[in-house]
Amino acid sequence: MRWGRTKKASQPLVPGRDRPQRQGATPVYTYYNVRQSSVPLTGRERLSGGAEASGGGRRQSLLHNVLLGVYLLVGLVCAVKVLAVSPHSKIVVAENQQSLALPVDDYAYAADAALKSSLLNRNKITLNTKGIASNLQAQFPELSSAVVSVPLVGNRPVVHVRPAPTLFVLQSSTGFYTLSNGGYVLARVAVPPAELVKLRETSARRPEAGKQFLPASTVAFAKTVVFQLTQHNMAVDRLELPAEAPYELRVWLVGKQYYVRFNLQADALTQSGGAVAVLQQLGAQAPAEYLDLRALGKVYYK
Repeated sequence: MRWGRTKKASQPLVPGRDRPQRQGATPVYTYYNVRQSSVPLTGRERLSGGAEASGGGRRQSLLHNVLLGVYLLVGLVCAVKVLAVSPHSKIVVAENQQSLALPVDDYAYAADAALKSSLLNRNKITLNTKGIASNLQAQFPELSSAVVSVPLVGNRPVVHVRPAPTLFVLQSSTGFYTLSNGGYVLARVAVPPAELVKLRETSARRPEAGKQFLPASTVAFAKTVVFQLTQHNMAVDRLELPAEAPYELRVWLVGKQYYVRFNLQADALTQSGGAVAVLQQLGAQAPAEYLDLRALGKVYYK
């Protein structure tokens, strides 16, 4: 024992648990340290962590569904808009017939009524274009064709109409009108086409566009007579249906003072052939007033 120094009492060590470590030494991993770091989470800790992860996933899924719904709704609206058909049609007359004063408002009204008659006609896929066109031609026999179409970009249907070929210019007390081969009035004209023969009707009846004014048989009779005379170099100037003689057709030739009288109830080809034969036989001794072929098998002239 040394004098002058007192030895400190040292604390007893707990074997395996309370060993002193040198300063700066590397910690020693023991069974207790490893066991303490690997202790599993409690139930409350597990629930809180799982809830956070599940909540984030649900929010992402909800956002995805909302965006998908918006895209589908926008696509549906666009499809409905593109495929929809307007109930207001547009009438387009054939290029070579645009000068005629056709009743296009009546055509449009009839087409619009057909479009509104069925919900199927309000969609481009189910639109009955042939049915609407047939309905128009049934209502307006003066039309030789009608075609309904819908543009790819746009919703207004277009109706292309073409009137029947014009055979004569009907002259009445109210003006001039183009006449089809079926006897229907096509349109009123301010200036009669020079290439068409005028057919004058002297009754007080008023022609209406789209309405039948003369029987188809009368128009066919006049057409045959004009053709046969023209074929024999006898140009026709004008025709007349006198009100006082309902079954008579009068024909004036170009440059001649007389007229030829035909019977509408007899055969047109036979009478026109007889007129040609008599006029060729008379030569310069033409009738002063008229040549009458109305009696079957007989010819009179004055």
